[in-house]
Amino acid sequence: MVAFGLRVRDPALLGLAVTSWAFALLGIGMALGAMLRSQSELNVAYDIGGILFSALGGALIPSAELPGWARTIAPASPGYWAMGALRSALNGQVTATARDACVLIGVAAAAGALAARRMSRSSPRSRLL
Repeated sequence: MVAFGLRVRDPALLGLAVTSWAFALLGIGMALGAMLRSQSELNVAYDIGGILFSALGGALIPSAELPGWARTIAPASPGYWAMGALRSALNGQVTATARDACVLIGVAAAAGALAARRMSRSSPRSRLL
C-alpha cells in the first residue's frame, strides 16, 4: 500500500479477496496435482493455465479491451472472479467482493472435491475394496 500509494478503504475486504483467491489456487493446484502424471505436466498446466486465467481475468489486459469471444468466456476463469474481488475490495464494495469471493470459494471446494475423489480412487486402500 505504501509503495504504490493504494488507499484501501476496508482491509478486511481485501483480506477476504486475497484469501478466497489463495484457496481457489490451492484447490486448483491440488486437483491438477492429483490428475497429472508428472511434475513436467504440472509445470506446463500451471504455466499455460496461469497465463490464460490471468489474461481472461483482466490481469494482463483490461477486460474491456479483450475480443468479444474472450469477454464471453471470461467468467469461466477463476482469474476473472479474483480480479473482480480485488477491484471491489479496493473500492470498498462489500456486496461485489462477497459475491466474487463466494465464487472463488466454490471453485476451491469443487477443485478440492475433485482432488479428494481422484486421490481416494488411486489409494491402495480403495483398490482393496
